[in-house]
Amino acid sequence: MPKKLHESMNPKLESARKNGNLLYMQWMAPWSQECQSWIDELAESPEWLGLKNEFSCMDWNRDWSPELDQGLQAFVQDRAGSSGWPLNLFIDPDTSKIVFASPSVGVEDFVRIARQLAVAWKIDPTQLKAQAGEEFLNFTQKDPLKYIEGENYELAKANVLDEKILFRFLTPLEQSIDLTTGFVGQGKTFLYPELYNALLSHNELSKFGEMALVQLAKSPLYDVVGGGFFRSLEWDVNARNAAPEGSFDSKWVTHVSSEKLLIENSEMLSLYIDAFKTTNNPFFTQVAHEILELIVDTFNLPGSSLSLSSAVRAPESYYKIDGKDLLEAVRPQARQATQLFFGLNEGRDRPYLATDVKVLGEYIGEEPIDLRLKLTDARKELKAYREKKAELSKTGLKYCPPTRLSELTALKAMAHASFAFDTPKLNSLCETLIEKYQSEYNGEWSLREKASLLRAYTAMARLYTAQRDVERSNRMFAEAEKLIIELQDPLFLEAKVKTPFVGERMELCDHTGSSGFAIMLNGLMDFNALQKMGLKAEHNVPVDVEPALSWALEYVRPLGIYAASTYGAAMRYFSSLK
Repeated sequence: MPKKLHESMNPKLESARKNGNLLYMQWMAPWSQECQSWIDELAESPEWLGLKNEFSCMDWNRDWSPELDQGLQAFVQDRAGSSGWPLNLFIDPDTSKIVFASPSVGVEDFVRIARQLAVAWKIDPTQLKAQAGEEFLNFTQKDPLKYIEGENYELAKANVLDEKILFRFLTPLEQSIDLTTGFVGQGKTFLYPELYNALLSHNELSKFGEMALVQLAKSPLYDVVGGGFFRSLEWDVNARNAAPEGSFDSKWVTHVSSEKLLIENSEMLSLYIDAFKTTNNPFFTQVAHEILELIVDTFNLPGSSLSLSSAVRAPESYYKIDGKDLLEAVRPQARQATQLFFGLNEGRDRPYLATDVKVLGEYIGEEPIDLRLKLTDARKELKAYREKKAELSKTGLKYCPPTRLSELTALKAMAHASFAFDTPKLNSLCETLIEKYQSEYNGEWSLREKASLLRAYTAMARLYTAQRDVERSNRMFAEAEKLIIELQDPLFLEAKVKTPFVGERMELCDHTGSSGFAIMLNGLMDFNALQKMGLKAEHNVPVDVEPALSWALEYVRPLGIYAASTYGAAMRYFSSLK
């Protein structure tokens, strides 16, 4: 049990016992727009203000106790038929058992339920005590699958790969995204490719993922001039909540990180390529090409044949464009369109996609085709001006040293892009990197690194197969098979997880990129797909994805949202069966 939660609950439980009240716990996610809106609405309810003194009240951020969240979500899902944040938990102070639990029903309905509970507890608490469920303080020891199938734990455990069961794990992921902006979180949001990927991988939730990717690339989190995503941004939650539903104003953004990470942009590149293949929306391919340009041009360390910086940083001023910059950088006939399209009017100085070409064309009286060409040229002019200005002021980009994991993730994404867009010029870049790591590999790498190398090999094998280069395709496939043999070795896998749980352990949970489990599972599926295409290697090793997937899910279930990449791999597996 997290000591901080235990310490916080004890005085509240004592107060509830002394006053003869139930403990009401609001289990919340501060980064969920829907959750925060509900909490704000409840706080303004006169009925609740008059009723809340009938309870001993406390709130708790689920991020402080993520190991509890998944079990609680599953428990409420089983009791109420839905879950999400906030969870409203009414707890017996004598036994610490949950008397009543519900997700965020309408505020009026919640107040009505709370009033009934308060009256019933005052009149005769024995009935409520008799229907109480699990003891709250024991949830860290509970397997969340238990609650998905009621008391039939063995059935639930045997059906860990049941798609309907996994869908319940995904429902809180959908709620964590604000579809107006595509952001994950409240106040401060980080780029989270694994979450979008999990949604895209599920048929019923893919539309939410696609909507989020569109809004994300139109927000200040995306560098519309230089391409790619910044690591994070901060925004005024109060201004956002006070605005009409579905609206967004870049003035709410108070700070944007000036750092771009290679590993996250590489994963976003693959996501936009996959979204384009699914929807045929040209906006996705436009963003993918811009991210690809960023990786190849900006992340490539100066003076190297191909060595990719793990991150690039610059002063905040590097990304700002004021009125004087606009005058000097862009041709006169394109200035008005550039100013409006990139949201540089009304004192804004951080460019983003403020509108679309069709709407802007109608407003200024230009044909969309002509306007699109004009804006493409303006983007190039702004980018060149930015670089020239930085060079003169000596405030240009700062490069972080390469890392094995980020370069391998980028290699897989570039091979994916070359395959999707038929871009032969990428081949030499990919070949340089794959040869580098083929010669460096010594078997002592981490699970994430081994699995990332596997995905790089399979991506290159698929690319060479499409180009009818049989010799190279077979060579890459043979290298992939060697890694498959290592990754399927039970001793290797057991060594990676048979240690005390640590929330930030990168092999298990998503932390600056996909988890080792998710990369491994996707690598196994990539290899399996190539086998079905007829590629053969020396040993023709059989790959059975399902046992590995079931095994991985056993370990990531308590992580909730931090296991998004593994859930995404599971959804990909189910899609491949259809």
